[in-house]
Amino acid sequence: IDQRNDQAMILADNLDADPNAPGEVSAELFCDDIEIDIPEFPDLPGLFVRGLYPDINAVQDVICEVWIEKSTQNDWLVPLCQRRGVNLVIGIGEQSEVRSRELAVRSSEYGAPVRVFYISDFDPGGRSMPKAVARKVQFTIDNLGLDTDIQVIPLALSPEQCIEYNLPRTPIKETERRKDKFESIFGVGATELDALEALHPGELGRLLERELDNFLDRDLKGRVAQAHTEQNRLVEVVEREVTAKHSTEIEEATERLQNLIWEMEDWAEGARELWQTMAAEMEEKKPDLSDVEVPRSEAGGVTDKFILYDSKRSYFEQADIYNDWKDGADG
Repeated sequence: IDQRNDQAMILADNLDADPNAPGEVSAELFCDDIEIDIPEFPDLPGLFVRGLYPDINAVQDVICEVWIEKSTQNDWLVPLCQRRGVNLVIGIGEQSEVRSRELAVRSSEYGAPVRVFYISDFDPGGRSMPKAVARKVQFTIDNLGLDTDIQVIPLALSPEQCIEYNLPRTPIKETERRKDKFESIFGVGATELDALEALHPGELGRLLERELDNFLDRDLKGRVAQAHTEQNRLVEVVEREVTAKHSTEIEEATERLQNLIWEMEDWAEGARELWQTMAAEMEEKKPDLSDVEVPRSEAGGVTDKFILYDSKRSYFEQADIYNDWKDGADG
């Protein structure tokens, strides 16, 4: 991107013209058809309820996000987040500083607090992931001076859940440097998320739904819609009452408009005949301009100045000119 030089200002007015094209002059007839817009009877005044739209005014108190360390749960997790209006961040292993920084920045731009539910394996890596994201978010908030309300909530898998659902433990790799400390606290072995879904299908989704219910009112849209319906009934009663009161005037206005429409149609028919008559007379009497010549440019098209480059020259002719110019010659 050239940020030093201004772009070319294309101001020539003959960019698409062919100066060698023959110009033909003629007299051509134009005659518009008579078309009029027939007005319709306008809508009568009415009432409507503003401020009770389910998709607009059903505003939750918080914004929820789900962060998960793998994509193996996408088949049920993505539809659930779409249905509940929950942001979803899917990672492979530990989330990056970039994703954590994006969370902090967008949360500062939201108008509501943000609650992040973290889902990861019960192993040394999965245990550290929510803390790692929280530390990165904390750094970004402090570093950029953001004003935001974020909570990171580890949802699964917890040691208590592994015991409650009797989930199997698998050996931890010897190369995992956090293995000894993890097993000294939680016992031998680790458990993956997929084990919970395999042994208790749908339970992880139910855990998430129950936690979301603590922050998101699943009936809010329905209650807003019900309130809109109830209030709309009230304004409809007033609308019908006033309309009935003025029914005679409305009928008279409708009749007057219809009479005006008939008058406009009569005028259009008469004007159409006049236009056609005039067009026929002009077509019969229009002059023959075929022998009129279009004025051409009288500029000579030559210069006495040195021409450094001419696209009509051969490659070697042009090379000689460049060499002459380099050696001080200009002609």
